[in-house]
Amino acid sequence: MSVLKYVPISYLDETLLRPLMEEEQGVWMSDLDWDYSPIRQILVSFIKQKLLPGFVAIADNEPIGYTYFLVNQSKGIIGAVYASKTIHSQEAVQELLSLTASCLRDSQNIKRVEAQIMPFNNLNLTAAFTQHGFNHSSRYYLELDLSNHRKKVELPSSLRIAPWDSAYLERTAEMTFLSYQNQPDAEICEDYRTQTGCESYLRSLVENPG
Repeated sequence: MSVLKYVPISYLDETLLRPLMEEEQGVWMSDLDWDYSPIRQILVSFIKQKLLPGFVAIADNEPIGYTYFLVNQSKGIIGAVYASKTIHSQEAVQELLSLTASCLRDSQNIKRVEAQIMPFNNLNLTAAFTQHGFNHSSRYYLELDLSNHRKKVELPSSLRIAPWDSAYLERTAEMTFLSYQNQPDAEICEDYRTQTGCESYLRSLVENPG
């Protein structure tokens, strides 16, 4: 039986990780109809520059799983925990998460850690997170067939649809902040708890690809 090894992402050439990340991109599309390619391209760029903190699980000299994390002031964000469907998958994600949690926990500046992770390939990520003290919330993705909903809805005369403009950012951030008060998303994502956080989050959405 092959033995798993774990190495920092910065130790690997990005070409060795590319097949695993392309596989993950395919799962995002097949499971959620979500084009993950812009995000993957950003991650690959960071890996090339040795700027992405995280770990890779290796079996028989092949990467089978990886995780990465980011640090934003006093907050750590686990960006991904992914593993191919193999006999080692569950073991890999548990150890990858343990390594990541330890890194963030050992940092004196980190006061909070967040993660919104998709449990692809039927992996039990809930247990892997909760054993490290994380609180767990389920998220459900809904799908609607628009072919049965083609009726045109007339807008009230006081409303209009306009192209996005950066001048709307502050007002939109205020609306977002008010919308998420006392909602589960404000527990999951600290940005929603303040108008400044909402503005930062919205700015990242409209200014960055993916």
